[in-house]
Amino acid sequence: MFKFNERLRYIREETGFEQKEVGKRLNMTKSGYNHYESGRNQPSIETIIKIADILEISTDYLLGRIDTPYLPGNYTINDDLSLNEAEMLVVKEMKKSLMDKISDQPVDKVKRLEEYWDFIESKHE
Repeated sequence: MFKFNERLRYIREETGFEQKEVGKRLNMTKSGYNHYESGRNQPSIETIIKIADILEISTDYLLGRIDTPYLPGNYTINDDLSLNEAEMLVVKEMKKSLMDKISDQPVDKVKRLEEYWDFIESKHE
Protein backbone atom coordinates (compact mmCIF):
# COMPACT_ATOMS: atom_id res chain seq x y z
CA MET A 1 0.00 0.00 0.00
CA PHE A 2 1.18 3.49 -0.81
CA LYS A 3 2.56 5.76 1.88
CA PHE A 4 3.02 9.44 1.15
CA ASN A 5 6.14 9.78 3.29
CA GLU A 6 7.86 6.82 1.62
CA ARG A 7 7.19 8.15 -1.85
CA LEU A 8 8.35 11.58 -0.81
CA ARG A 9 11.66 10.27 0.52
CA TYR A 10 12.18 7.98 -2.46
CA ILE A 11 11.58 10.65 -5.10
CA ARG A 12 13.62 13.28 -3.26
CA GLU A 13 16.58 10.91 -3.17
CA GLU A 14 15.97 9.85 -6.77
CA THR A 15 16.02 13.46 -7.96
CA GLY A 16 19.21 14.17 -6.03
CA PHE A 17 17.90 16.68 -3.52
CA GLU A 18 18.94 16.87 0.12
CA GLN A 19 16.32 17.39 2.82
CA LYS A 20 17.94 20.68 3.75
CA GLU A 21 17.62 22.02 0.20
CA VAL A 22 13.95 21.06 -0.15
CA GLY A 23 13.22 22.50 3.29
CA LYS A 24 14.93 25.75 2.36
CA ARG A 25 12.90 26.04 -0.84
CA LEU A 26 9.76 25.49 1.24
CA ASN A 27 10.91 28.16 3.73
CA MET A 28 11.22 25.64 6.52
CA THR A 29 13.99 23.88 8.42
CA LYS A 30 15.46 20.55 7.46
CA SER A 31 13.89 19.14 10.61
CA GLY A 32 10.47 20.46 9.64
CA TYR A 33 10.75 18.90 6.21
CA ASN A 34 12.02 15.65 7.75
CA HIS A 35 8.73 15.37 9.63
CA TYR A 36 6.99 14.94 6.26
CA GLU A 37 9.34 12.15 5.22
CA SER A 38 9.13 10.40 8.58
CA GLY A 39 5.33 10.52 8.53
CA ARG A 40 5.18 12.59 11.70
CA ASN A 41 3.44 15.50 9.92
CA GLN A 42 1.39 15.79 6.73
CA PRO A 43 1.94 18.77 4.42
CA SER A 44 -0.92 20.98 3.29
CA ILE A 45 -2.17 20.75 -0.27
CA GLU A 46 -0.32 23.96 -1.06
CA THR A 47 2.91 22.47 0.28
CA ILE A 48 2.40 19.25 -1.70
CA ILE A 49 2.08 21.36 -4.85
CA LYS A 50 5.27 23.26 -3.96
CA ILE A 51 7.14 19.99 -3.30
CA ALA A 52 6.00 18.62 -6.65
CA ASP A 53 7.16 21.80 -8.37
CA ILE A 54 10.55 21.67 -6.65
CA LEU A 55 11.11 18.00 -7.52
CA GLU A 56 9.50 18.44 -10.96
CA ILE A 57 7.08 15.57 -10.42
CA SER A 58 3.35 14.97 -10.41
CA THR A 59 1.30 15.61 -7.28
CA ASP A 60 -0.68 12.52 -8.30
CA TYR A 61 2.45 10.42 -7.73
CA LEU A 62 2.96 11.84 -4.24
CA LEU A 63 -0.70 11.19 -3.45
CA GLY A 64 -0.59 7.60 -4.70
CA ARG A 65 -2.90 8.12 -7.66
CA ILE A 66 -0.29 7.08 -10.25
CA ASP A 67 2.86 4.99 -10.01
CA THR A 68 5.03 7.08 -12.33
CA PRO A 69 6.47 10.24 -10.79
CA TYR A 70 6.50 12.15 -14.03
CA LEU A 71 3.51 13.10 -16.12
CA PRO A 72 3.58 11.72 -19.63
CA GLY A 73 4.71 14.34 -22.04
CA ASN A 74 7.03 15.35 -24.77
CA TYR A 75 10.36 17.01 -24.28
CA THR A 76 11.45 19.35 -27.03
CA ILE A 77 15.19 19.62 -27.24
CA ASN A 78 15.20 21.76 -30.39
CA ASP A 79 13.13 22.02 -33.58
CA ASP A 80 14.56 18.76 -34.90
CA LEU A 81 14.39 16.68 -31.71
CA SER A 82 11.44 15.90 -29.49
CA LEU A 83 11.27 12.95 -27.08
CA ASN A 84 8.32 11.22 -25.47
CA GLU A 85 8.43 10.04 -21.86
CA ALA A 86 9.78 6.56 -22.66
CA GLU A 87 12.51 7.98 -24.88
CA MET A 88 13.45 10.52 -22.21
CA LEU A 89 13.86 7.72 -19.64
CA VAL A 90 16.20 5.92 -22.05
CA VAL A 91 18.25 9.09 -22.49
CA LYS A 92 18.46 9.57 -18.71
CA GLU A 93 19.71 6.01 -18.21
CA MET A 94 22.19 6.34 -21.06
CA LYS A 95 23.44 9.60 -19.59
CA LYS A 96 24.30 7.79 -16.37
CA SER A 97 26.37 5.10 -18.05
CA LEU A 98 27.35 6.03 -21.59
CA MET A 99 27.68 9.75 -22.13
CA ASP A 100 31.17 10.07 -20.73
CA LYS A 101 32.30 7.11 -22.82
CA ILE A 102 31.07 8.50 -26.13
CA SER A 103 31.55 12.23 -25.66
CA ASP A 104 35.05 12.45 -27.16
CA GLN A 105 33.95 11.10 -30.62
CA PRO A 106 30.16 11.04 -30.48
CA VAL A 107 29.37 10.51 -34.18
CA ASP A 108 31.75 7.58 -34.59
CA LYS A 109 30.87 5.99 -31.29
CA VAL A 110 27.11 6.29 -31.80
CA LYS A 111 27.55 4.65 -35.19
CA ARG A 112 29.47 1.79 -33.52
CA LEU A 113 26.73 1.43 -30.91
CA GLU A 114 24.16 1.19 -33.70
CA GLU A 115 26.24 -1.50 -35.41
CA TYR A 116 26.49 -3.47 -32.15
CA TRP A 117 22.75 -3.14 -31.64
CA ASP A 118 22.05 -4.38 -35.18
CA PHE A 119 24.34 -7.34 -34.51
CA ILE A 120 22.56 -8.17 -31.24
CA GLU A 121 19.13 -7.95 -32.89
CA SER A 122 20.25 -10.19 -35.77
CA LYS A 123 21.23 -12.91 -33.27
CA HIS A 124 17.74 -12.88 -31.70
CA GLU A 125 15.78 -13.22 -34.96
